[in-house]
Amino acid sequence: MSDSGRAERFLVILVPIVLLLGGVASIAHPTLPGAPTTHASTLARVTSQVGPTSGPSYVSLHITPVGQYPKGLFVDSARGLIYSANTFSDNISVLNESTFHVISTLNADQPVNAFALDPVSQRILVGSDTTSVLTIVNPATQGITTTVDLSSYGNVQGVQFDPTTGQLFVVASAYSELLTLNSTDYQVTGVTELTPNPGGGAGPGFAVDTSSHVIYFPDRGTVSLQKIGEANGTSFGNLSLPGSDGPTTSFYDPISGLVYAMMGGLLSSEGTQVFLLNPVGDTLGTPINVGGDPGYYGYDSHRGLLYVGNEGTDNVSVINATTNVVVGAIPLPVGSNPNGVTVDPVTGDVFVAESSLNQVQEFGLESCPGCYPVTFAQSSLPSGTNWSVTLNGVRHDSAGASIALSEPSGSYAFLVGSAGLYTPFPSAGTLVVVAAPVSQTVIYTRTPPGSFLVAFTESGLPSDTPWSVTLNNATVGSSSGAVLFVSAPGNLLFMVAPAQNYRPDPSAGIAIVGGGTTNESISFNAIPQGDYLVSVSEWGLSAMTTWSVTFGGSLQRSIGPTIYFAEPNGQYPFNVSALPGYGVTPSSGSINVSGVNVSLSIEFTSIPASHPSNATSSSGGFLGLSTFEVYVLLGGVAAIALVVGVVVGLLSRGRPRPPESVGTNAPPPNP
Repeated sequence: MSDSGRAERFLVILVPIVLLLGGVASIAHPTLPGAPTTHASTLARVTSQVGPTSGPSYVSLHITPVGQYPKGLFVDSARGLIYSANTFSDNISVLNESTFHVISTLNADQPVNAFALDPVSQRILVGSDTTSVLTIVNPATQGITTTVDLSSYGNVQGVQFDPTTGQLFVVASAYSELLTLNSTDYQVTGVTELTPNPGGGAGPGFAVDTSSHVIYFPDRGTVSLQKIGEANGTSFGNLSLPGSDGPTTSFYDPISGLVYAMMGGLLSSEGTQVFLLNPVGDTLGTPINVGGDPGYYGYDSHRGLLYVGNEGTDNVSVINATTNVVVGAIPLPVGSNPNGVTVDPVTGDVFVAESSLNQVQEFGLESCPGCYPVTFAQSSLPSGTNWSVTLNGVRHDSAGASIALSEPSGSYAFLVGSAGLYTPFPSAGTLVVVAAPVSQTVIYTRTPPGSFLVAFTESGLPSDTPWSVTLNNATVGSSSGAVLFVSAPGNLLFMVAPAQNYRPDPSAGIAIVGGGTTNESISFNAIPQGDYLVSVSEWGLSAMTTWSVTFGGSLQRSIGPTIYFAEPNGQYPFNVSALPGYGVTPSSGSINVSGVNVSLSIEFTSIPASHPSNATSSSGGFLGLSTFEVYVLLGGVAAIALVVGVVVGLLSRGRPRPPESVGTNAPPPNP
């Protein structure tokens, strides 16, 4: 048979296969849902920008165990991190704000009583009332960067910053001195004597007026606030406060310009008020009645809300900083002893360190009745990169780690936008809210010009089960639901390995890369108990050649090198389908399954067209034809010869006879 004839035969076989593969490809590459624009999304919590006139409501979102006796919290909304200072475990827990999981623990080498976050360098400053060392921890390196010896001044009791001047203030020596340090090299540049028995304490215990650069230091013993000038450390005297409850903490509101004094009380009595001080004229406002023993606070400047943790009554008072009226309270577990409160100004979420329970609890503003938190959390983008999510036709942007929204129960289509050279996965999908918070992780992958994202998603595996995909000879593993590649355009072979007691479907295929993200779905099917994996692997075939095996009566095809079966113990026949141009060894036989997984290797050998072979194959014999094809060819030739003979005979009958010729030997005529 000629090359063109073989090609025609090959096409006759190939065309149905191509049509079949085209149908499979259309299933493996489903059209991703778009975001409808007919239903406006419920406004996210971040849209409220004015001080409330009525009390907001809150819902508990997460509770996460941390170290022993957390005392002080800070939130880094730009990086999506929360820091919890753990007094008795001598460390700092770092939480991912999106998942609310502890992602690392920073060693402080001492009990953490004083705790502050440098807003410029993003380093954490840690002090202890049992040592005279100020420890600087770098979250980026997960280690201690510097230790500052303050033994000349005494133990560290409190730390605070003025972000406008870059100065650091440290309370030392049993609250008797206020030290001024340069936040660059942490050298002491000034010392101010404090009045006896002030409040102070761990964390943000004293207020720094960033406008006038005056420090308002709480003095429990004299029930007053001591005013200290930042520039030279000069004390301007004490401002007396009404009553007998000593102030434990003070706070400066940069928006209203007011100073708040939390009247926690003395050891023998518990305070229940917050006093307001207007630095202009040092006038006092009407006291605000809160819970028992107010101390730690968190301020939401975006919404004008001040949160005050009350240790004595296990709750958090919510103060409208515009009207200075208590508009609500967040109840806490009995005996929680809140010793830390902070707020994410972007989402409005409130974080409370429940010291006696060794945990941190997150509360969210309930922006609409019956709504539940919907959180999109991105990973792998460079810090500060803007990204976006469109939920039900409404776009939401962020330069942080997450986008926090809220929706009632229902199904919501979403789209995720690209971020420069970074491609998101998933780029689209549907979230289903069923009376509970929902989160969606978005993984961004850098895709240089001319390359595209290839995403494999699995279904059927238990959580955290490792699995892997090989694409174009590169293997990537994952314990999540997705395996991602970045590739140049082309039709690329992929192979999926079995995962523990699960078989992949498909185990191989062709990924068509180009024009956007390529999505491939892999289903894993559990191997029934008592069954064992039977792997039939070939070698010798050209890449992306489809071959097939019948095992135990089941026929399976693959474009990859291995075909998987699962059977219980027993003896099973197998047969390898012949392929044109190849011999196969063994072509048939039986496999014994006996309590373990079984592997079988099949060798395909290419048969040159010029060398006929007796191998079990559809090619061989005369001109590369099978015996049957040779007989058909000979029969055809015979039939053609017969037809030609008949035609020639018929033509000869119908032709006129020529006259007889006169020969030289003819008899003479009669006379």
